[in-house]
Amino acid sequence: MGCSTQSAGVRCSRPPASLGSWICWRCAATMRVSAHCRVQQAGDARKELDLLRSAGVSLPAQVDVHMPPMTDAGDRGMHHTKALLLKYATGLRLIVYTGAPDPEELTPLLQVVWFQVQEKHWEDFGGVLFDFVQATLLGFRTQAALDLLRCIASHDYKFARAALVPSVPGPDRGHHTGEDMHKWGHLRLRGLLQREGLRPFKGKVLYGTASLNSMYPGHIKDCKESFGDDLRLLWCSRDTVRMTMQRGFQSGTPLVAKKTAFYSNEVKDMLYHNEGREAVGRELSPPHIKQCCWVGKDGLDAVSVGSHNFSMAAWGRLDVEKGSLFIRHFELSVVSFPSLEAAWRRSEQFGFSCTPPPGAPPPGPDPRMEGCERVVFVAFDASNPYKRAPCVAKAVGGAWVLLVPAPLSFSPSPSKYDFDEDSPWLWGHDYGPDLRDLNGHTYREAMRQPKWHHYLTPLEVLLQQKALAEAAQESAPAQGDSPGSGEDAEDDALTGAAAGEGDSGKRRRRRRQQEALLAEEAEEAAEEEEEAVRRAKQLSLQSFQADQQAAL
Repeated sequence: MGCSTQSAGVRCSRPPASLGSWICWRCAATMRVSAHCRVQQAGDARKELDLLRSAGVSLPAQVDVHMPPMTDAGDRGMHHTKALLLKYATGLRLIVYTGAPDPEELTPLLQVVWFQVQEKHWEDFGGVLFDFVQATLLGFRTQAALDLLRCIASHDYKFARAALVPSVPGPDRGHHTGEDMHKWGHLRLRGLLQREGLRPFKGKVLYGTASLNSMYPGHIKDCKESFGDDLRLLWCSRDTVRMTMQRGFQSGTPLVAKKTAFYSNEVKDMLYHNEGREAVGRELSPPHIKQCCWVGKDGLDAVSVGSHNFSMAAWGRLDVEKGSLFIRHFELSVVSFPSLEAAWRRSEQFGFSCTPPPGAPPPGPDPRMEGCERVVFVAFDASNPYKRAPCVAKAVGGAWVLLVPAPLSFSPSPSKYDFDEDSPWLWGHDYGPDLRDLNGHTYREAMRQPKWHHYLTPLEVLLQQKALAEAAQESAPAQGDSPGSGEDAEDDALTGAAAGEGDSGKRRRRRRQQEALLAEEAEEAAEEEEEAVRRAKQLSLQSFQADQQAAL
């Protein structure tokens, strides 16, 4: 999570690893803000900070790194939230996404982003957001953290387009009790569906997840009670993963499901193919999206997206006898309802932006809502003009409605797994020497391939910019000095360092060497990426030609 005050363009020596790095790559102002509050997984943060300290590197003054407290008995929880808070002079932008800033979750994976901008009051959305951030920053009382909480409390969330569903570990060894139980996890979701008149839900519920490990009967029962009885889990097949673009078998690394997850008949009855993505150029990318939709009679009654996988650690374990909800992970998702979308489109906040483009109309009610009885969510379909962009249409009963497309990472009518013929993707499973991926590799060969290029994390970008600024200051000539140029200047620096001119010359030499290495790595990464794309195209062409020959 971050706190920012501006927005502008950015340059980074290499492409981004994921959305977190992408924002730093495309938005230079996030590197120049007065306060940058970063919350991340405890273990990763400790390793990164220890590494920086051992290297003698100090954090930039505007950066605070916080490790959320893990309160469960075994300290086995994780901060799995993927979100950004950006503060502007005129409002606040909340961004919820599904990919972690990890070199293993690059462009070969399909990800989703949800965001909304709020003006500078207090409603349910803001209260839940405040509670979630406050729990995440527990024990972290820096000025940046306090400013972030004040910022959240000062904005108007009355017409938020979606409802937040957070999860945080309870204060008593991970357990929540009393009224607090209903603020988190699947009980929070259950309350929202109840408020919208969607419980008990009679239609099908489609849930695309990136993890299928916690398949306990009690957890499944609780989730069916909260989500809906006809809950269908969408999972990639073995062939979907191995035929993905660029990485083949390797792209299945973030999709975690062991063989034991599919032992029970109950799970097998719930399992459907995660396929049928809209033809927008991402059909051959395995989904790392945690997305759920409630399919109603004339459209989608609700759509959620966020960081929650289908796990007990994320959604919580309900103990009715003890009156407690046990949660292990920090998570954050959003649920969109047609009623909230309609209220937002009828409000004065519709069209508001913290960074409006030149010539943008002032915010105000959506004129398309005039005469419309309600909003209906439909699955996005690029080939259907009624499902490609918001438009007015007549419903079955004769009333006029506004159709609002919702992009799904799966087909709204998925096919069920036939375990006699279909093989779900299994994490860490060796598929033998005969089965090869799009790159022509067996599973073992694919796992031996170099991991995808290591890109800069947001903190690395900050540190790099700080180091470059210091280098620029140190290399600036003093008044009256005659600065060298070109190779002579570099030779002078190297000679001075060798002759013991001091630490500044050595630092300049090390920085030049590091910059040269970074440039070399970037060039190698670009060449490798071009080669991977060329090979993928060649294999696709060969496959197409083979199909043509077979057809003849």
